[in-house]
Amino acid sequence: MKTLHVMNDSIPLIGGYTIRSRSIVTHQRQIGMYPWVITSVRQGPTEKDTEEFDGIPHLRTNWPKKCFMRKIPLARLFQEEILFYRSICRAIRKISPDIIHAHSPILCAFPGLLAARKFQIPIVYEIRAFWEDAAVASNKFSSTSVQYRTIRWMETFICRSVDRVVSISRSMKNDLIARGIPESKVFVVPNGVDALKFESKPKNPELISNLGLNGKAVIGYLGTFYDFEGIDDLIRAFAAIYEREKNVALLIVGGGEMENAIRNQIAKPGGAGVIFVGKVPPDAVPEYYALMDMVVYPRKRTRITEMTTPLKPLEAMALGKPVICSAVGGLKEMVGLDNGLFYEPGNDRELVRCCKRVIHDPALAARLAAAGKKRALSERNWCCIVEEYPPIYDGIRRRPGSGNDKV
Repeated sequence: MKTLHVMNDSIPLIGGYTIRSRSIVTHQRQIGMYPWVITSVRQGPTEKDTEEFDGIPHLRTNWPKKCFMRKIPLARLFQEEILFYRSICRAIRKISPDIIHAHSPILCAFPGLLAARKFQIPIVYEIRAFWEDAAVASNKFSSTSVQYRTIRWMETFICRSVDRVVSISRSMKNDLIARGIPESKVFVVPNGVDALKFESKPKNPELISNLGLNGKAVIGYLGTFYDFEGIDDLIRAFAAIYEREKNVALLIVGGGEMENAIRNQIAKPGGAGVIFVGKVPPDAVPEYYALMDMVVYPRKRTRITEMTTPLKPLEAMALGKPVICSAVGGLKEMVGLDNGLFYEPGNDRELVRCCKRVIHDPALAARLAAAGKKRALSERNWCCIVEEYPPIYDGIRRRPGSGNDKV
């Protein structure tokens, strides 16, 4: 079966979106499918129109050399969609796919849907997060704004129009059903981890020395710096631990839009004992995980954190690290209540208590590590998860338009 994956961007760019995308297509190839990838102009300029990664062709969409529309925001958006639609049509003529698989955001779904209907090819739309909720979480607009309602309506329209919908969590599926999308049309394919890429490494003595971690219990955070991730809550809670116990350290690894705010918070008196590393190359990530005695995911309670299941906890679990999480829906679904410690979001006292329990109870830490690793490798391994896609595709092959419900 040949699939054309319509994506916003892909590797060599690195992020949660591109990591999941790469896992999907590489594991589809391993089970005998023939995936192709096509990306939008938001990938950025590329020297070649076709690149190959992991033996999988990646078709690129580039801006023409002269395009004055790029300078006008709304006109630029329309031009991006037109260019992407034309690229998808060219790709379809070239490879004759059996299935078109469009991925979030709706800027990929719209041109993918138009092309699918033009060539009468079934289309699947995969939602990684609700775009409108991500915008609210980044303080771009409010949940009562016209922008929010418009984007939500567009997303719902797309889900009614495509043949099948894939979401990454049960919470997202339930939300779509509440909007009137038939339950039989919506499938859940959760986030996963590539076990072969996350094998435990011994601690690097030189790195321990350079970071000043000798003899210290290390509480860690590794991920992207968004406001809803709650890193400010973690730093504040750690200050209460460090006030009484000096043989601990908080190691923060990553980058993102909140980096300056985090640096400023660490620079204040409450930031003692915090070690800020910043972004590291993907190949170095397991080396930094190895330094952490526990990994904390202190997400704040928002609509996006209740519904989306982050990728990073699976990495820590696969490496045998105890995880401590705020009790938001996405983390509870991903980690499992028996495989980590949970606390009420924003409750510093509970977070401090959870960290101290792992620090001072080696048996508890070992149990959490073993349970988390078992879940990650047996239930959230991409080798198993990828098998969810063929039945979804088979249900709509040669039946384009079967999901085209009226709005």
